[in-house]
Amino acid sequence: MNTTEYIESGILELYVYGLLTPEENKMVAEIAREHSDVRDEIVAIEKSMISFSGGFSPSLPSSKHDEIRSKIIGKPKDDRPVKTRTSYFGWAAALVFLLLAGYFYYELNLANMDYLAIENKQKEVDEISRIMQAQKMKSDSALAILRDRNNSIVDLAGQGPNVNATATIYINRESQLVYIDASRLPEPPKDMVYQVWGLQYEPFRPTSIGVLDSFSNNYSRLFLVETFGEAQGFAVTLEPSGGSQQPTMDRLFVMGAI
Repeated sequence: MNTTEYIESGILELYVYGLLTPEENKMVAEIAREHSDVRDEIVAIEKSMISFSGGFSPSLPSSKHDEIRSKIIGKPKDDRPVKTRTSYFGWAAALVFLLLAGYFYYELNLANMDYLAIENKQKEVDEISRIMQAQKMKSDSALAILRDRNNSIVDLAGQGPNVNATATIYINRESQLVYIDASRLPEPPKDMVYQVWGLQYEPFRPTSIGVLDSFSNNYSRLFLVETFGEAQGFAVTLEPSGGSQQPTMDRLFVMGAI
């Protein structure tokens, strides 16, 4: 066959893609040495294959294109003019190869993303489990305090406009620890805190025994406050963040006597 028929036979595409036998490769190389149009067509096929790699697999970095090209044709890039005429078989082979390369690269990225998503989800589950375990321990501790038969109970009733508010003081006669159950007090406004006072009546003298500054973060709303053995009663007021030296009586929420 003449060189035109030889070029259109598709054998040059197989040669570029490395799909011929060693004997066939040798034969193509010999013909290319003798015929410049065959050599030019080989260069054109190589250039077309590189052009396809940019069009059908845009997500691959340029280094990957060069790596794929070197593995297939084992030749550096050539800046000679590209012929536009190639056989259908060559275009189809380039398309299939590059689509497969892009597909596997895409699947690898998806697999990595799935792994990271699963890892992050496990961290979220572990954190939720830790929080729930901590809340359970606090609840168990609160129940143990409430059920202790050594407790003396002081009910604090709502005062003034806060008539619906209530709280309970638990004084353990054995350990002398004092707890307040503030679960029936409303959430304090921003930059304000509840402050607990031990009261003496004659003469009237309030003594601060605790600031409930972690109100929002306390799941059980059960707080340990300072022991005040001389207390004859207790009160809770709403104060600026950090507490006050003296109770603000117009923000008195609850009060009760022992």
